[in-house]
Amino acid sequence: MKLMAIAFTLSEVCAAIVMSIRLNPMKDLCLGIPDNAQLMAEKRDPLDRFTRRIIDPLREIYSLPKAQIHVVYTHDIRLMAFNHDNGIFLNLHYYEICHDETVVGGTPNTALISWYFTFAHEIAHNLVEEHNANHEYFFSHICERYLPAFTSLITQPEGAQAGINVEG
Repeated sequence: MKLMAIAFTLSEVCAAIVMSIRLNPMKDLCLGIPDNAQLMAEKRDPLDRFTRRIIDPLREIYSLPKAQIHVVYTHDIRLMAFNHDNGIFLNLHYYEICHDETVVGGTPNTALISWYFTFAHEIAHNLVEEHNANHEYFFSHICERYLPAFTSLITQPEGAQAGINVEG
């Protein structure tokens, strides 16, 4: 199945892991994952790191309710995130491939920076669907508005952010 880089739908996602850790399989992309219990067992640790060390601090910065943020799992790492029905969906597999190793190593700042901008991008899409000048305006405004709080997060003293070291 070929996917467009921009237009993803819920049917193109293998499993949605909602913040309450409830799984909803999406049949179109279930790539060899026999059941939700197996997925949860295999992904428990990276999911915990992703939610506690990346998603929760950023969700708090943007003042987003937990119900608006969802974690999805799809093997297609071109899909970092998308939005649907005012919800923001973040790909756990993308996080695993690109950021989990540094978060495990106690240096989450690169991951936090990447996901900070991803959150802003998807929040802007909740205001403007297309990639156009209006979307860029809102994206830039959102990034600027929350930058002071984000800067405080990534410059906290060693060990202050979720019990982990910050990068130098």
